[in-house]
This record gives sequence, C-alpha cells and structure tokens, in this order.
Amino acid sequence: MNTACEFLASGADHDTPLPPPWQGDIDARDENFFAAVGSLINTQPGLALAVCRKAFAQAQARRDNDAAVGALLRLYGVVQNTAMSFPSKSDIWALILERADAVVDPVLVVRLSIIDMVRLVDGGEHAEVLAKGHGVFAKAMAIGSDHVVANVLMPLALALRGVGEPGLALDLLQQMAPLLPADAPYAAAVNASRSNNEAMLWLDLAAMHRAMGDATAADAALGKARKQAELACTLVFPLNNDMLKVVLVDTLIQVLLQCGDALAARAQATRVQSALTAPPDPGTEVWGLLQLALMHIDIHEERDPRDMLCTLQAVERVHGSDFQNGTTYRVVQTALAHVHERLGQYEQALACHKRLTDWQSQTNTAMARERVKMMRHAALAMRTEAAAFIAHDLRTPLAAAQNWLHTVSDERLPPSSHIELLEAALQVRHALAISDQYLCVLRAEFLPTSELQVLDLGALTDDVCESLSPPTASRIRLARDIDIGVEVRGDPKLLTKALAALLNNALARAPAGSVVRVCVARERGADADEVCLSVGDLGGSVPLSTRMRLHQRHAATAAVDAGSLSLVARVVRLHRARLRVDSPPAGGCTVRLSFRLA
Repeated sequence: MNTACEFLASGADHDTPLPPPWQGDIDARDENFFAAVGSLINTQPGLALAVCRKAFAQAQARRDNDAAVGALLRLYGVVQNTAMSFPSKSDIWALILERADAVVDPVLVVRLSIIDMVRLVDGGEHAEVLAKGHGVFAKAMAIGSDHVVANVLMPLALALRGVGEPGLALDLLQQMAPLLPADAPYAAAVNASRSNNEAMLWLDLAAMHRAMGDATAADAALGKARKQAELACTLVFPLNNDMLKVVLVDTLIQVLLQCGDALAARAQATRVQSALTAPPDPGTEVWGLLQLALMHIDIHEERDPRDMLCTLQAVERVHGSDFQNGTTYRVVQTALAHVHERLGQYEQALACHKRLTDWQSQTNTAMARERVKMMRHAALAMRTEAAAFIAHDLRTPLAAAQNWLHTVSDERLPPSSHIELLEAALQVRHALAISDQYLCVLRAEFLPTSELQVLDLGALTDDVCESLSPPTASRIRLARDIDIGVEVRGDPKLLTKALAALLNNALARAPAGSVVRVCVARERGADADEVCLSVGDLGGSVPLSTRMRLHQRHAATAAVDAGSLSLVARVVRLHRARLRVDSPPAGGCTVRLSFRLA
C-alpha cells in the first residue's frame, strides 16, 4: 500500500474532536475548504494536517473520489509549505495520480494541472509548462473563479522567467494582482509570494539594463524591485511560516544592498530573526538560507573573512536541491570565492570559480534548450491552428461551392455560362488540391518522429499504383517491380501523398505509349541496409540546374511540377531518407527515395 495511504488510513485520531469549524462533515471540494486550510498552513500546520486527514477519511467513507482528491491536494500543500516530511510529497502525488483519471469536478481538474505545472517548473521543464498553460488557463477562465485563474498565472510566470523572458513574466504577475483577495491569511501568503517573484524579476531586468549600459533604466528597475520586496516582507512577517519569511527577506536584502542601503539590510535581517517562531536548527534549509542572507551583508561590510568561511562551509553541506544545483548553489560558490580571495587562498578561490563557470554553463545550456522547446511548442500550436483553419474554415465552403457548381451545371444554361461554370469548378478543385497539399506540408514539417510507425512500403506503393492507373486513352503503361514485405518506419498518410505526387508527375511527363516504371527493392546503403523506391518516366531530360531547385516551392518548370516534389522533399526529410533525381541527357527522369529498413 502507498505510504501516504497508510498514513491517512491508520490514524485513530480521525474521531478526535477538532476545534470549530472542523467538528462536523468536511467537504473537501468546497472553495472555502481550500482557503481555510491554506490559512492553517501558516498558523497551525498540525491542525491543517489533521483536518486534511479527516476530510480524506470522510470522503473515503462516502466513496466520493472528487472530495478525496480535494483533501489530498490540500494535504500536498501542507507538506510542501511546512517542515512536515511524512507523508512525503512524492507519496501523496503518487496517490493523487492513482485517482486523477476519475476526477469529474472541473475545479479539481484545474488544481491538478496547476500542481503538475509547479512540479514541472521545479524540475526545470519550463517549455512544457508554457505548452500546457494555454489549455489550463482556458479551463480556469471557463470556471469563472478569479482565485483559480490567479493560481494558473503563477507557474506560467515562473516558467517564463526560466526561459529568459522576465518582461512577459512581469506582465502575468501584474495581471494576477487584482485577482487575489486581500482579506485572509492564505491570500496574504500568496500575495507575498507574488510580490517577491515580481521583485526578483525587476532584479533580473535591472541586471540586463546594467549590462547594456543603461544606468537610468537599471536604477528604475531596482527601485521597483525594492518596492515589491518590501511589500512582500510586510505581508509575510505576521504569518507563521519561517521558510517563507527567510526566502522573502533574502530577496529584500539583496535588493537593499544593490541600492547601497546596507543599514536597512541589517535592520531587515534583525527583524526576520526576531520574527521567527523558533531559531532554525543548524543544517536545515531555513538555517542555510538565513545564514546566506546574513552573509550578503557581512560581505558587503567586509567582516572578518575567517568567520564567514566557517559559516559558508557549513552552509555548503546543507542538503536540498537548491543548495546542490540551484540558484542557492551559485550564491554559496560566489561567496566562497570572495572569502577565499580575501584570505589569499587563490587556489581554493579558483576552484570555486570553476564550479561557478560549470554551473553557469549548464544553466545557460538548459535555458537555451528550454527556449528551443518553447519555440517548437509555439510552432506546433501555430501549425495546429493553421491546419484547423484550412481543414474546416477554408475547405468546408470550397467543398460546398464545388457541390453547388456541379448542381447548377446540370441545368439549362447558355453555352457561355457553361464554360464559365466549368472554369469556376476547375478553380475550386485547384483550391481544394492546394489546401490538401498545404495540410500535408504542415504535417511533414511538424509531425514528431516518435509517431512514425512500422509499415510495408511495398504494399503501400502497390496500393497507390492501383488507385492511380493511367488513363486508357494515353496508352501509357504502368510497370511495377515491387518487393512486398519491405518494412520501414513512416507515416502512411504522408507517404501515400508523396507517392501519388511522384506518380502523377511521371504520368503527366510520360509521352503517349511509353512506360512509367515503379520499383521497390532492397539495396545496400553506405552504412546500413536500405530500401529504394523509384519512379521513372521517359519524358524529356531535366537539366541539372533545374534539378537542383526542385525542392523549392515555386520552382516549377514545364518539365516537372516542383510543387509536388517540394512536398516529397519534406516527406523525405521527416523520414530521414535520401532523395535523388536522375535525368540523363538522352531523356527520361527517375526519382529515387532511399529509406532505412525498420
């Protein structure tokens, strides 16, 4: 059994009376439940845990899956935002995923998506968050709850910061501000986190302006960072959440030191130490973050480096992902390098600088990778929208116009009208063919290679040949030499379109009474077994200069339809195949596609 489930089911304290208003039945799907437990997280975390356990037990007894998931989501928040470690976040999340598919309540569905987005942000999967965010935001807007919408915006803003877009992230956080209530402790914690994130974004922008030599813009951004950081600390100090207090005051101290106000920074450090519910235990994350906040001031004031070195070495040993590979790791190594240099320990300082360089390189690489993913997701979204537009908004009226023209052409009309109607019908068919071709181009450009499937290239080619037999009047003969059972990895729809384009082009080029040859046969490639699909005709020769431009969309000639070959080239590129066009001076043209065997 899942350890979280054991913990929730084993407590005999489910029947222990709780203080009002938790004495009766608890509906974990109610918005008030989420807000009230959120308030308890900051003031009475033990009570918050007991309330969530009771809500889960009651939902289990009623066989109410949605209410059970609601209680689990709040329990996840309790463990995430307090020092409690049992049950662990991963155990609770595993239990939530077991029940997620059966959730019906749309609000709970969105809450599940939000937590998933937060987990992805923590794991550095920023592009994935942005890709999912559009759909989650649309669902939140449909629900009509400002609080739910605001909760969606937070991970989106953090993801934008993670891909190096602080300006866009600021826009989202500023849109989030009026959506949050300001009259509850839970709302105060969320507002404090929002203001702190906004302060960090203004710090990022200040650094960017300073790097570009714009001191005026940098000072303005720094002033806004100070305003938001001070607001965040004002909101968080009355709360019973030591971790959040230390995180937020650390941001404020960094801002104040960059503003040159070390006196105010020292005052804020003293303030947070006196506001903690208890002195943090050495070696804990809260202790480590507090020591780093104080270290910023000590370094600025050039205190005794020997004392600072002892403290920093202890902080370096703190367990926690952010201390091992996150931004806190960068802060620790930067401080250590500074202290070692002041002590004349240049070899140790150089080692710290090397670790910093390695960390920065990995961070920059990860950010670049996420930006590429983000752009690909954006391109895929545009492709989906364009495909939907062509497939529905464009093709539907074109198909209706084609049917109408066919109906009208059967009526008694003057001969001149018949000619005009036939021309109109021809143009409509041409527009439909172009739209079909463009849909295939979009599919070929953006289809993930993971969606390619194993298929029989010989059987597929034979089917295409059967469907495109040459007209009897042309006396063109279609000769086939096809190996059946030759398997490749491919997309059947795109390969069918590409083969049809090659055959149509060959039939159009071939002189009357000639032969168009279609072959599918295994051959030995340079480094692996391959299969070659070739389509050849006996039309006129295609010059080399023309063959070199056939992959271009608008390079059509009287000899070859480049529009069809440009589609073929895209299909070949998707399938990691090779395209070759042979045309000897004596005449004829053969297009060869070489695929790796599956």
